[in-house]
Formats: sequence, structure tokens, C-alpha cells
Amino acid sequence: MEDALKVEKFRIRNLRDAQATRDNILSELKALETNPNINPREPILIYYAGHGGEATPPPGWEAGGADSKIQMLVPHDYDGQIVQGIPDRTISVLLERIARAKDDNIVRIVLLFRFLDLITYQTVIFDCCHSASGTRAEKIDSHSSVRGFEIIYPISPGLDSKLIGLERAPVFDQVSSIRA
Repeated sequence: MEDALKVEKFRIRNLRDAQATRDNILSELKALETNPNINPREPILIYYAGHGGEATPPPGWEAGGADSKIQMLVPHDYDGQIVQGIPDRTISVLLERIARAKDDNIVRIVLLFRFLDLITYQTVIFDCCHSASGTRAEKIDSHSSVRGFEIIYPISPGLDSKLIGLERAPVFDQVSSIRA
């Protein structure tokens, strides 16, 4: 991986299988915000390949409407009762904090040929079903299909409240074409 990406090994965090627990995933995301080895505007690549799910939000959680669902990453140690998934709103807040701390290197505007502004979102990749509203468009393209599973266990209303407080990052708009 280091050769292909031309990145020093000490800069890569790789959680696989039993290491990809809820606590470890959240810990690594939080560590990106304060990591002194990451300078402002240096690219950060966050890649999650795993399961995702969809659930009914607990009372008081905004999810886009009365019948809307929340999306969650499903870590290796998920059991739905003691260990819950990682909700889209938690991921959104953590990504926003990383972007603020590292001078917006999660989402940035790039000037191309002095005529075009391109907003890039290539630093966060969720290779799973229901990959969280931190990077979700408001409408699903008619050519796309959503596959995944419904999380049947109730979500605790206080889930991640100590981690994210009352903060809720804005949903990043997806841009699929270049604006002239």
C-alpha cells in the first residue's frame, strides 16, 4: 500500500476485521483532528469498506422527515444492543471537525485553468451500503439502487452525545459535475 500511494507507513492506519471495532474506528477518526503529523491542506484519505445499515431514528434526531431513516456504518463488533453502529450524524460531525482543524482538506475548492471551480470529495470513500449522510445527496439518482439491511434494534437517543455534543455538522452537498 505504501508504494502504490507513495505514503510513509507511519501515516497509514489500517483497521481490519476484529480491529475494526466501533471504538477503534471512532478513535482513529478523532485522532485525525489533532494529529500533529498532518499539516493543514495535506490530503487525508479515509476509506471504509464494510457493512452499512439503515435505521429508524430515535426521538429528537433530525433525519429529513417523518418517515426518513438514518444511515449507519456497521463495525465488526456490532451486535445492535450493546454495541451499536456509527450513525451518519456522528460521522458528519467528525468529518467537519477534521476539516476545520486541518484547513478544510476534506472538502476543498480547486481552481482549474482560472475558469472552473471544482469541489472535490475524493478524500472520503465509503464502500458499503447506506454510507452515511456526511456525504449523501438529498435525492438518489434514478439510475442508482440502494442495497443494504434494516437495523431492527432501537438506537439509543443519547448515542455519541458525549462525543459530538449537540453539534451536528452540515450535510455536504455532492457535486457530480463541473460548474463553469
